Amino acid sequence: MKKFNLFAAAVAVSVMGGAAVSCNKPETPSPEPQPQPVEKNLPELQDVSVDPGKSKEITFYAYGAWTVEVDKTWCTPDKTSGEKGDNKVVFSVADAFEAAETAKVTLTIGEDKDVVTFNITRNAKEREFAVTSSTDGSAVAELVFGEDAKSVEIKVKANFWWQLDAADDCNAQWPLWLSKPSPRFEGKASDIVTVTLTVDEEQLPNFYDSKEGVIWFNDVENPDVKYSINVKHTFEKPVFLASDRGTSLKVSKDLCFYGADGNVSTDKSVSFKLTPEDGKVGYTPFLYYYKYMLGSTDPKFGWVASQNGVQPLPTKNSASWMTFDKGESEREWTLNINAGLEPLHSGSGPFAYVTTKVYIFIVPNDVYLTQQPDMSGLQIMQSKFFSNNNTPVIVEGMEEYMIEVEVEN
Repeated sequence: MKKFNLFAAAVAVSVMGGAAVSCNKPETPSPEPQPQPVEKNLPELQDVSVDPGKSKEITFYAYGAWTVEVDKTWCTPDKTSGEKGDNKVVFSVADAFEAAETAKVTLTIGEDKDVVTFNITRNAKEREFAVTSSTDGSAVAELVFGEDAKSVEIKVKANFWWQLDAADDCNAQWPLWLSKPSPRFEGKASDIVTVTLTVDEEQLPNFYDSKEGVIWFNDVENPDVKYSINVKHTFEKPVFLASDRGTSLKVSKDLCFYGADGNVSTDKSVSFKLTPEDGKVGYTPFLYYYKYMLGSTDPKFGWVASQNGVQPLPTKNSASWMTFDKGESEREWTLNINAGLEPLHSGSGPFAYVTTKVYIFIVPNDVYLTQQPDMSGLQIMQSKFFSNNNTPVIVEGMEEYMIEVEVEN
């Protein structure tokens, strides 16, 4: 039989009890982790300039969610908010003809509402409008039309959409002697458009005295903007009868015509150009002369009107000293002094009747066709040309048909 050791058992119990007590001792808790500071690294954004109609891309890093605002309506971002990280925003500038202007851009980042600002400047934009010659490219200040330039061709370039104000409803300032192009000319920005303008020859006779005018080029998108250019024509109203010395001629005592310079020439003929009136076909000349008689008391200086009256000038077949002959066409006539003949009508010195003035009327056949330039016709027509036989006064309206020749005494 084994012996029980009471002391050993007690020690064992004691040790076990201590161990139990030791295992139930509470542990010290670990400290809570502290939040780490955020690296904000706010972007440094520089001011930029942008041309109208263009855009600018801005890149930046945001430490948190962000928003962007612009204080001008002409500058528009493609997005107004975003998240943390690398970002880019494209700012578009409206295309407008305006002076330079600056917009403020405000970028707000994170919960702390950190603010970064920078400026976007819209550069100025001015209208450009140019009219140049189609031949040499030189600037055109005005358009001039004439006999050698009944049409004018120019080139027009602008940085806006334009139209030539020449529609049926165009303003009353359009020169009526200038044909309205149809359809009207127009051009978009940067287009180079060839514009041809032509004189309206049917209307021109009504506007010989109205030589100058203005045409307008309008901005289609802004009716308040107009560009003008002056136009004019150099056409002269056709003279029914014209020569380089006019229609009032002078003949020297030696029976030579005075020149255009006012001096006696050696010419014994003057060429005339006839410009037919509308609807008139065929012309007939009627010739008259005004005679004086040399005074018997002073044959050298005593010219007196002893017998007044308009008399018919003898025809060429009767050895006339002056004739008016038609050329190869209806438009060409020549006034001739026939050599060797003197402007005597009748009598002998010192009582000879001497021609001092010659009147030639060339009139349309549809008016005076029944009359011929013979003696009978000249007498009948005399009252249509002159209002007074004794002192010839030209009937009003007949001057345009008349050539007057004065003979020196």
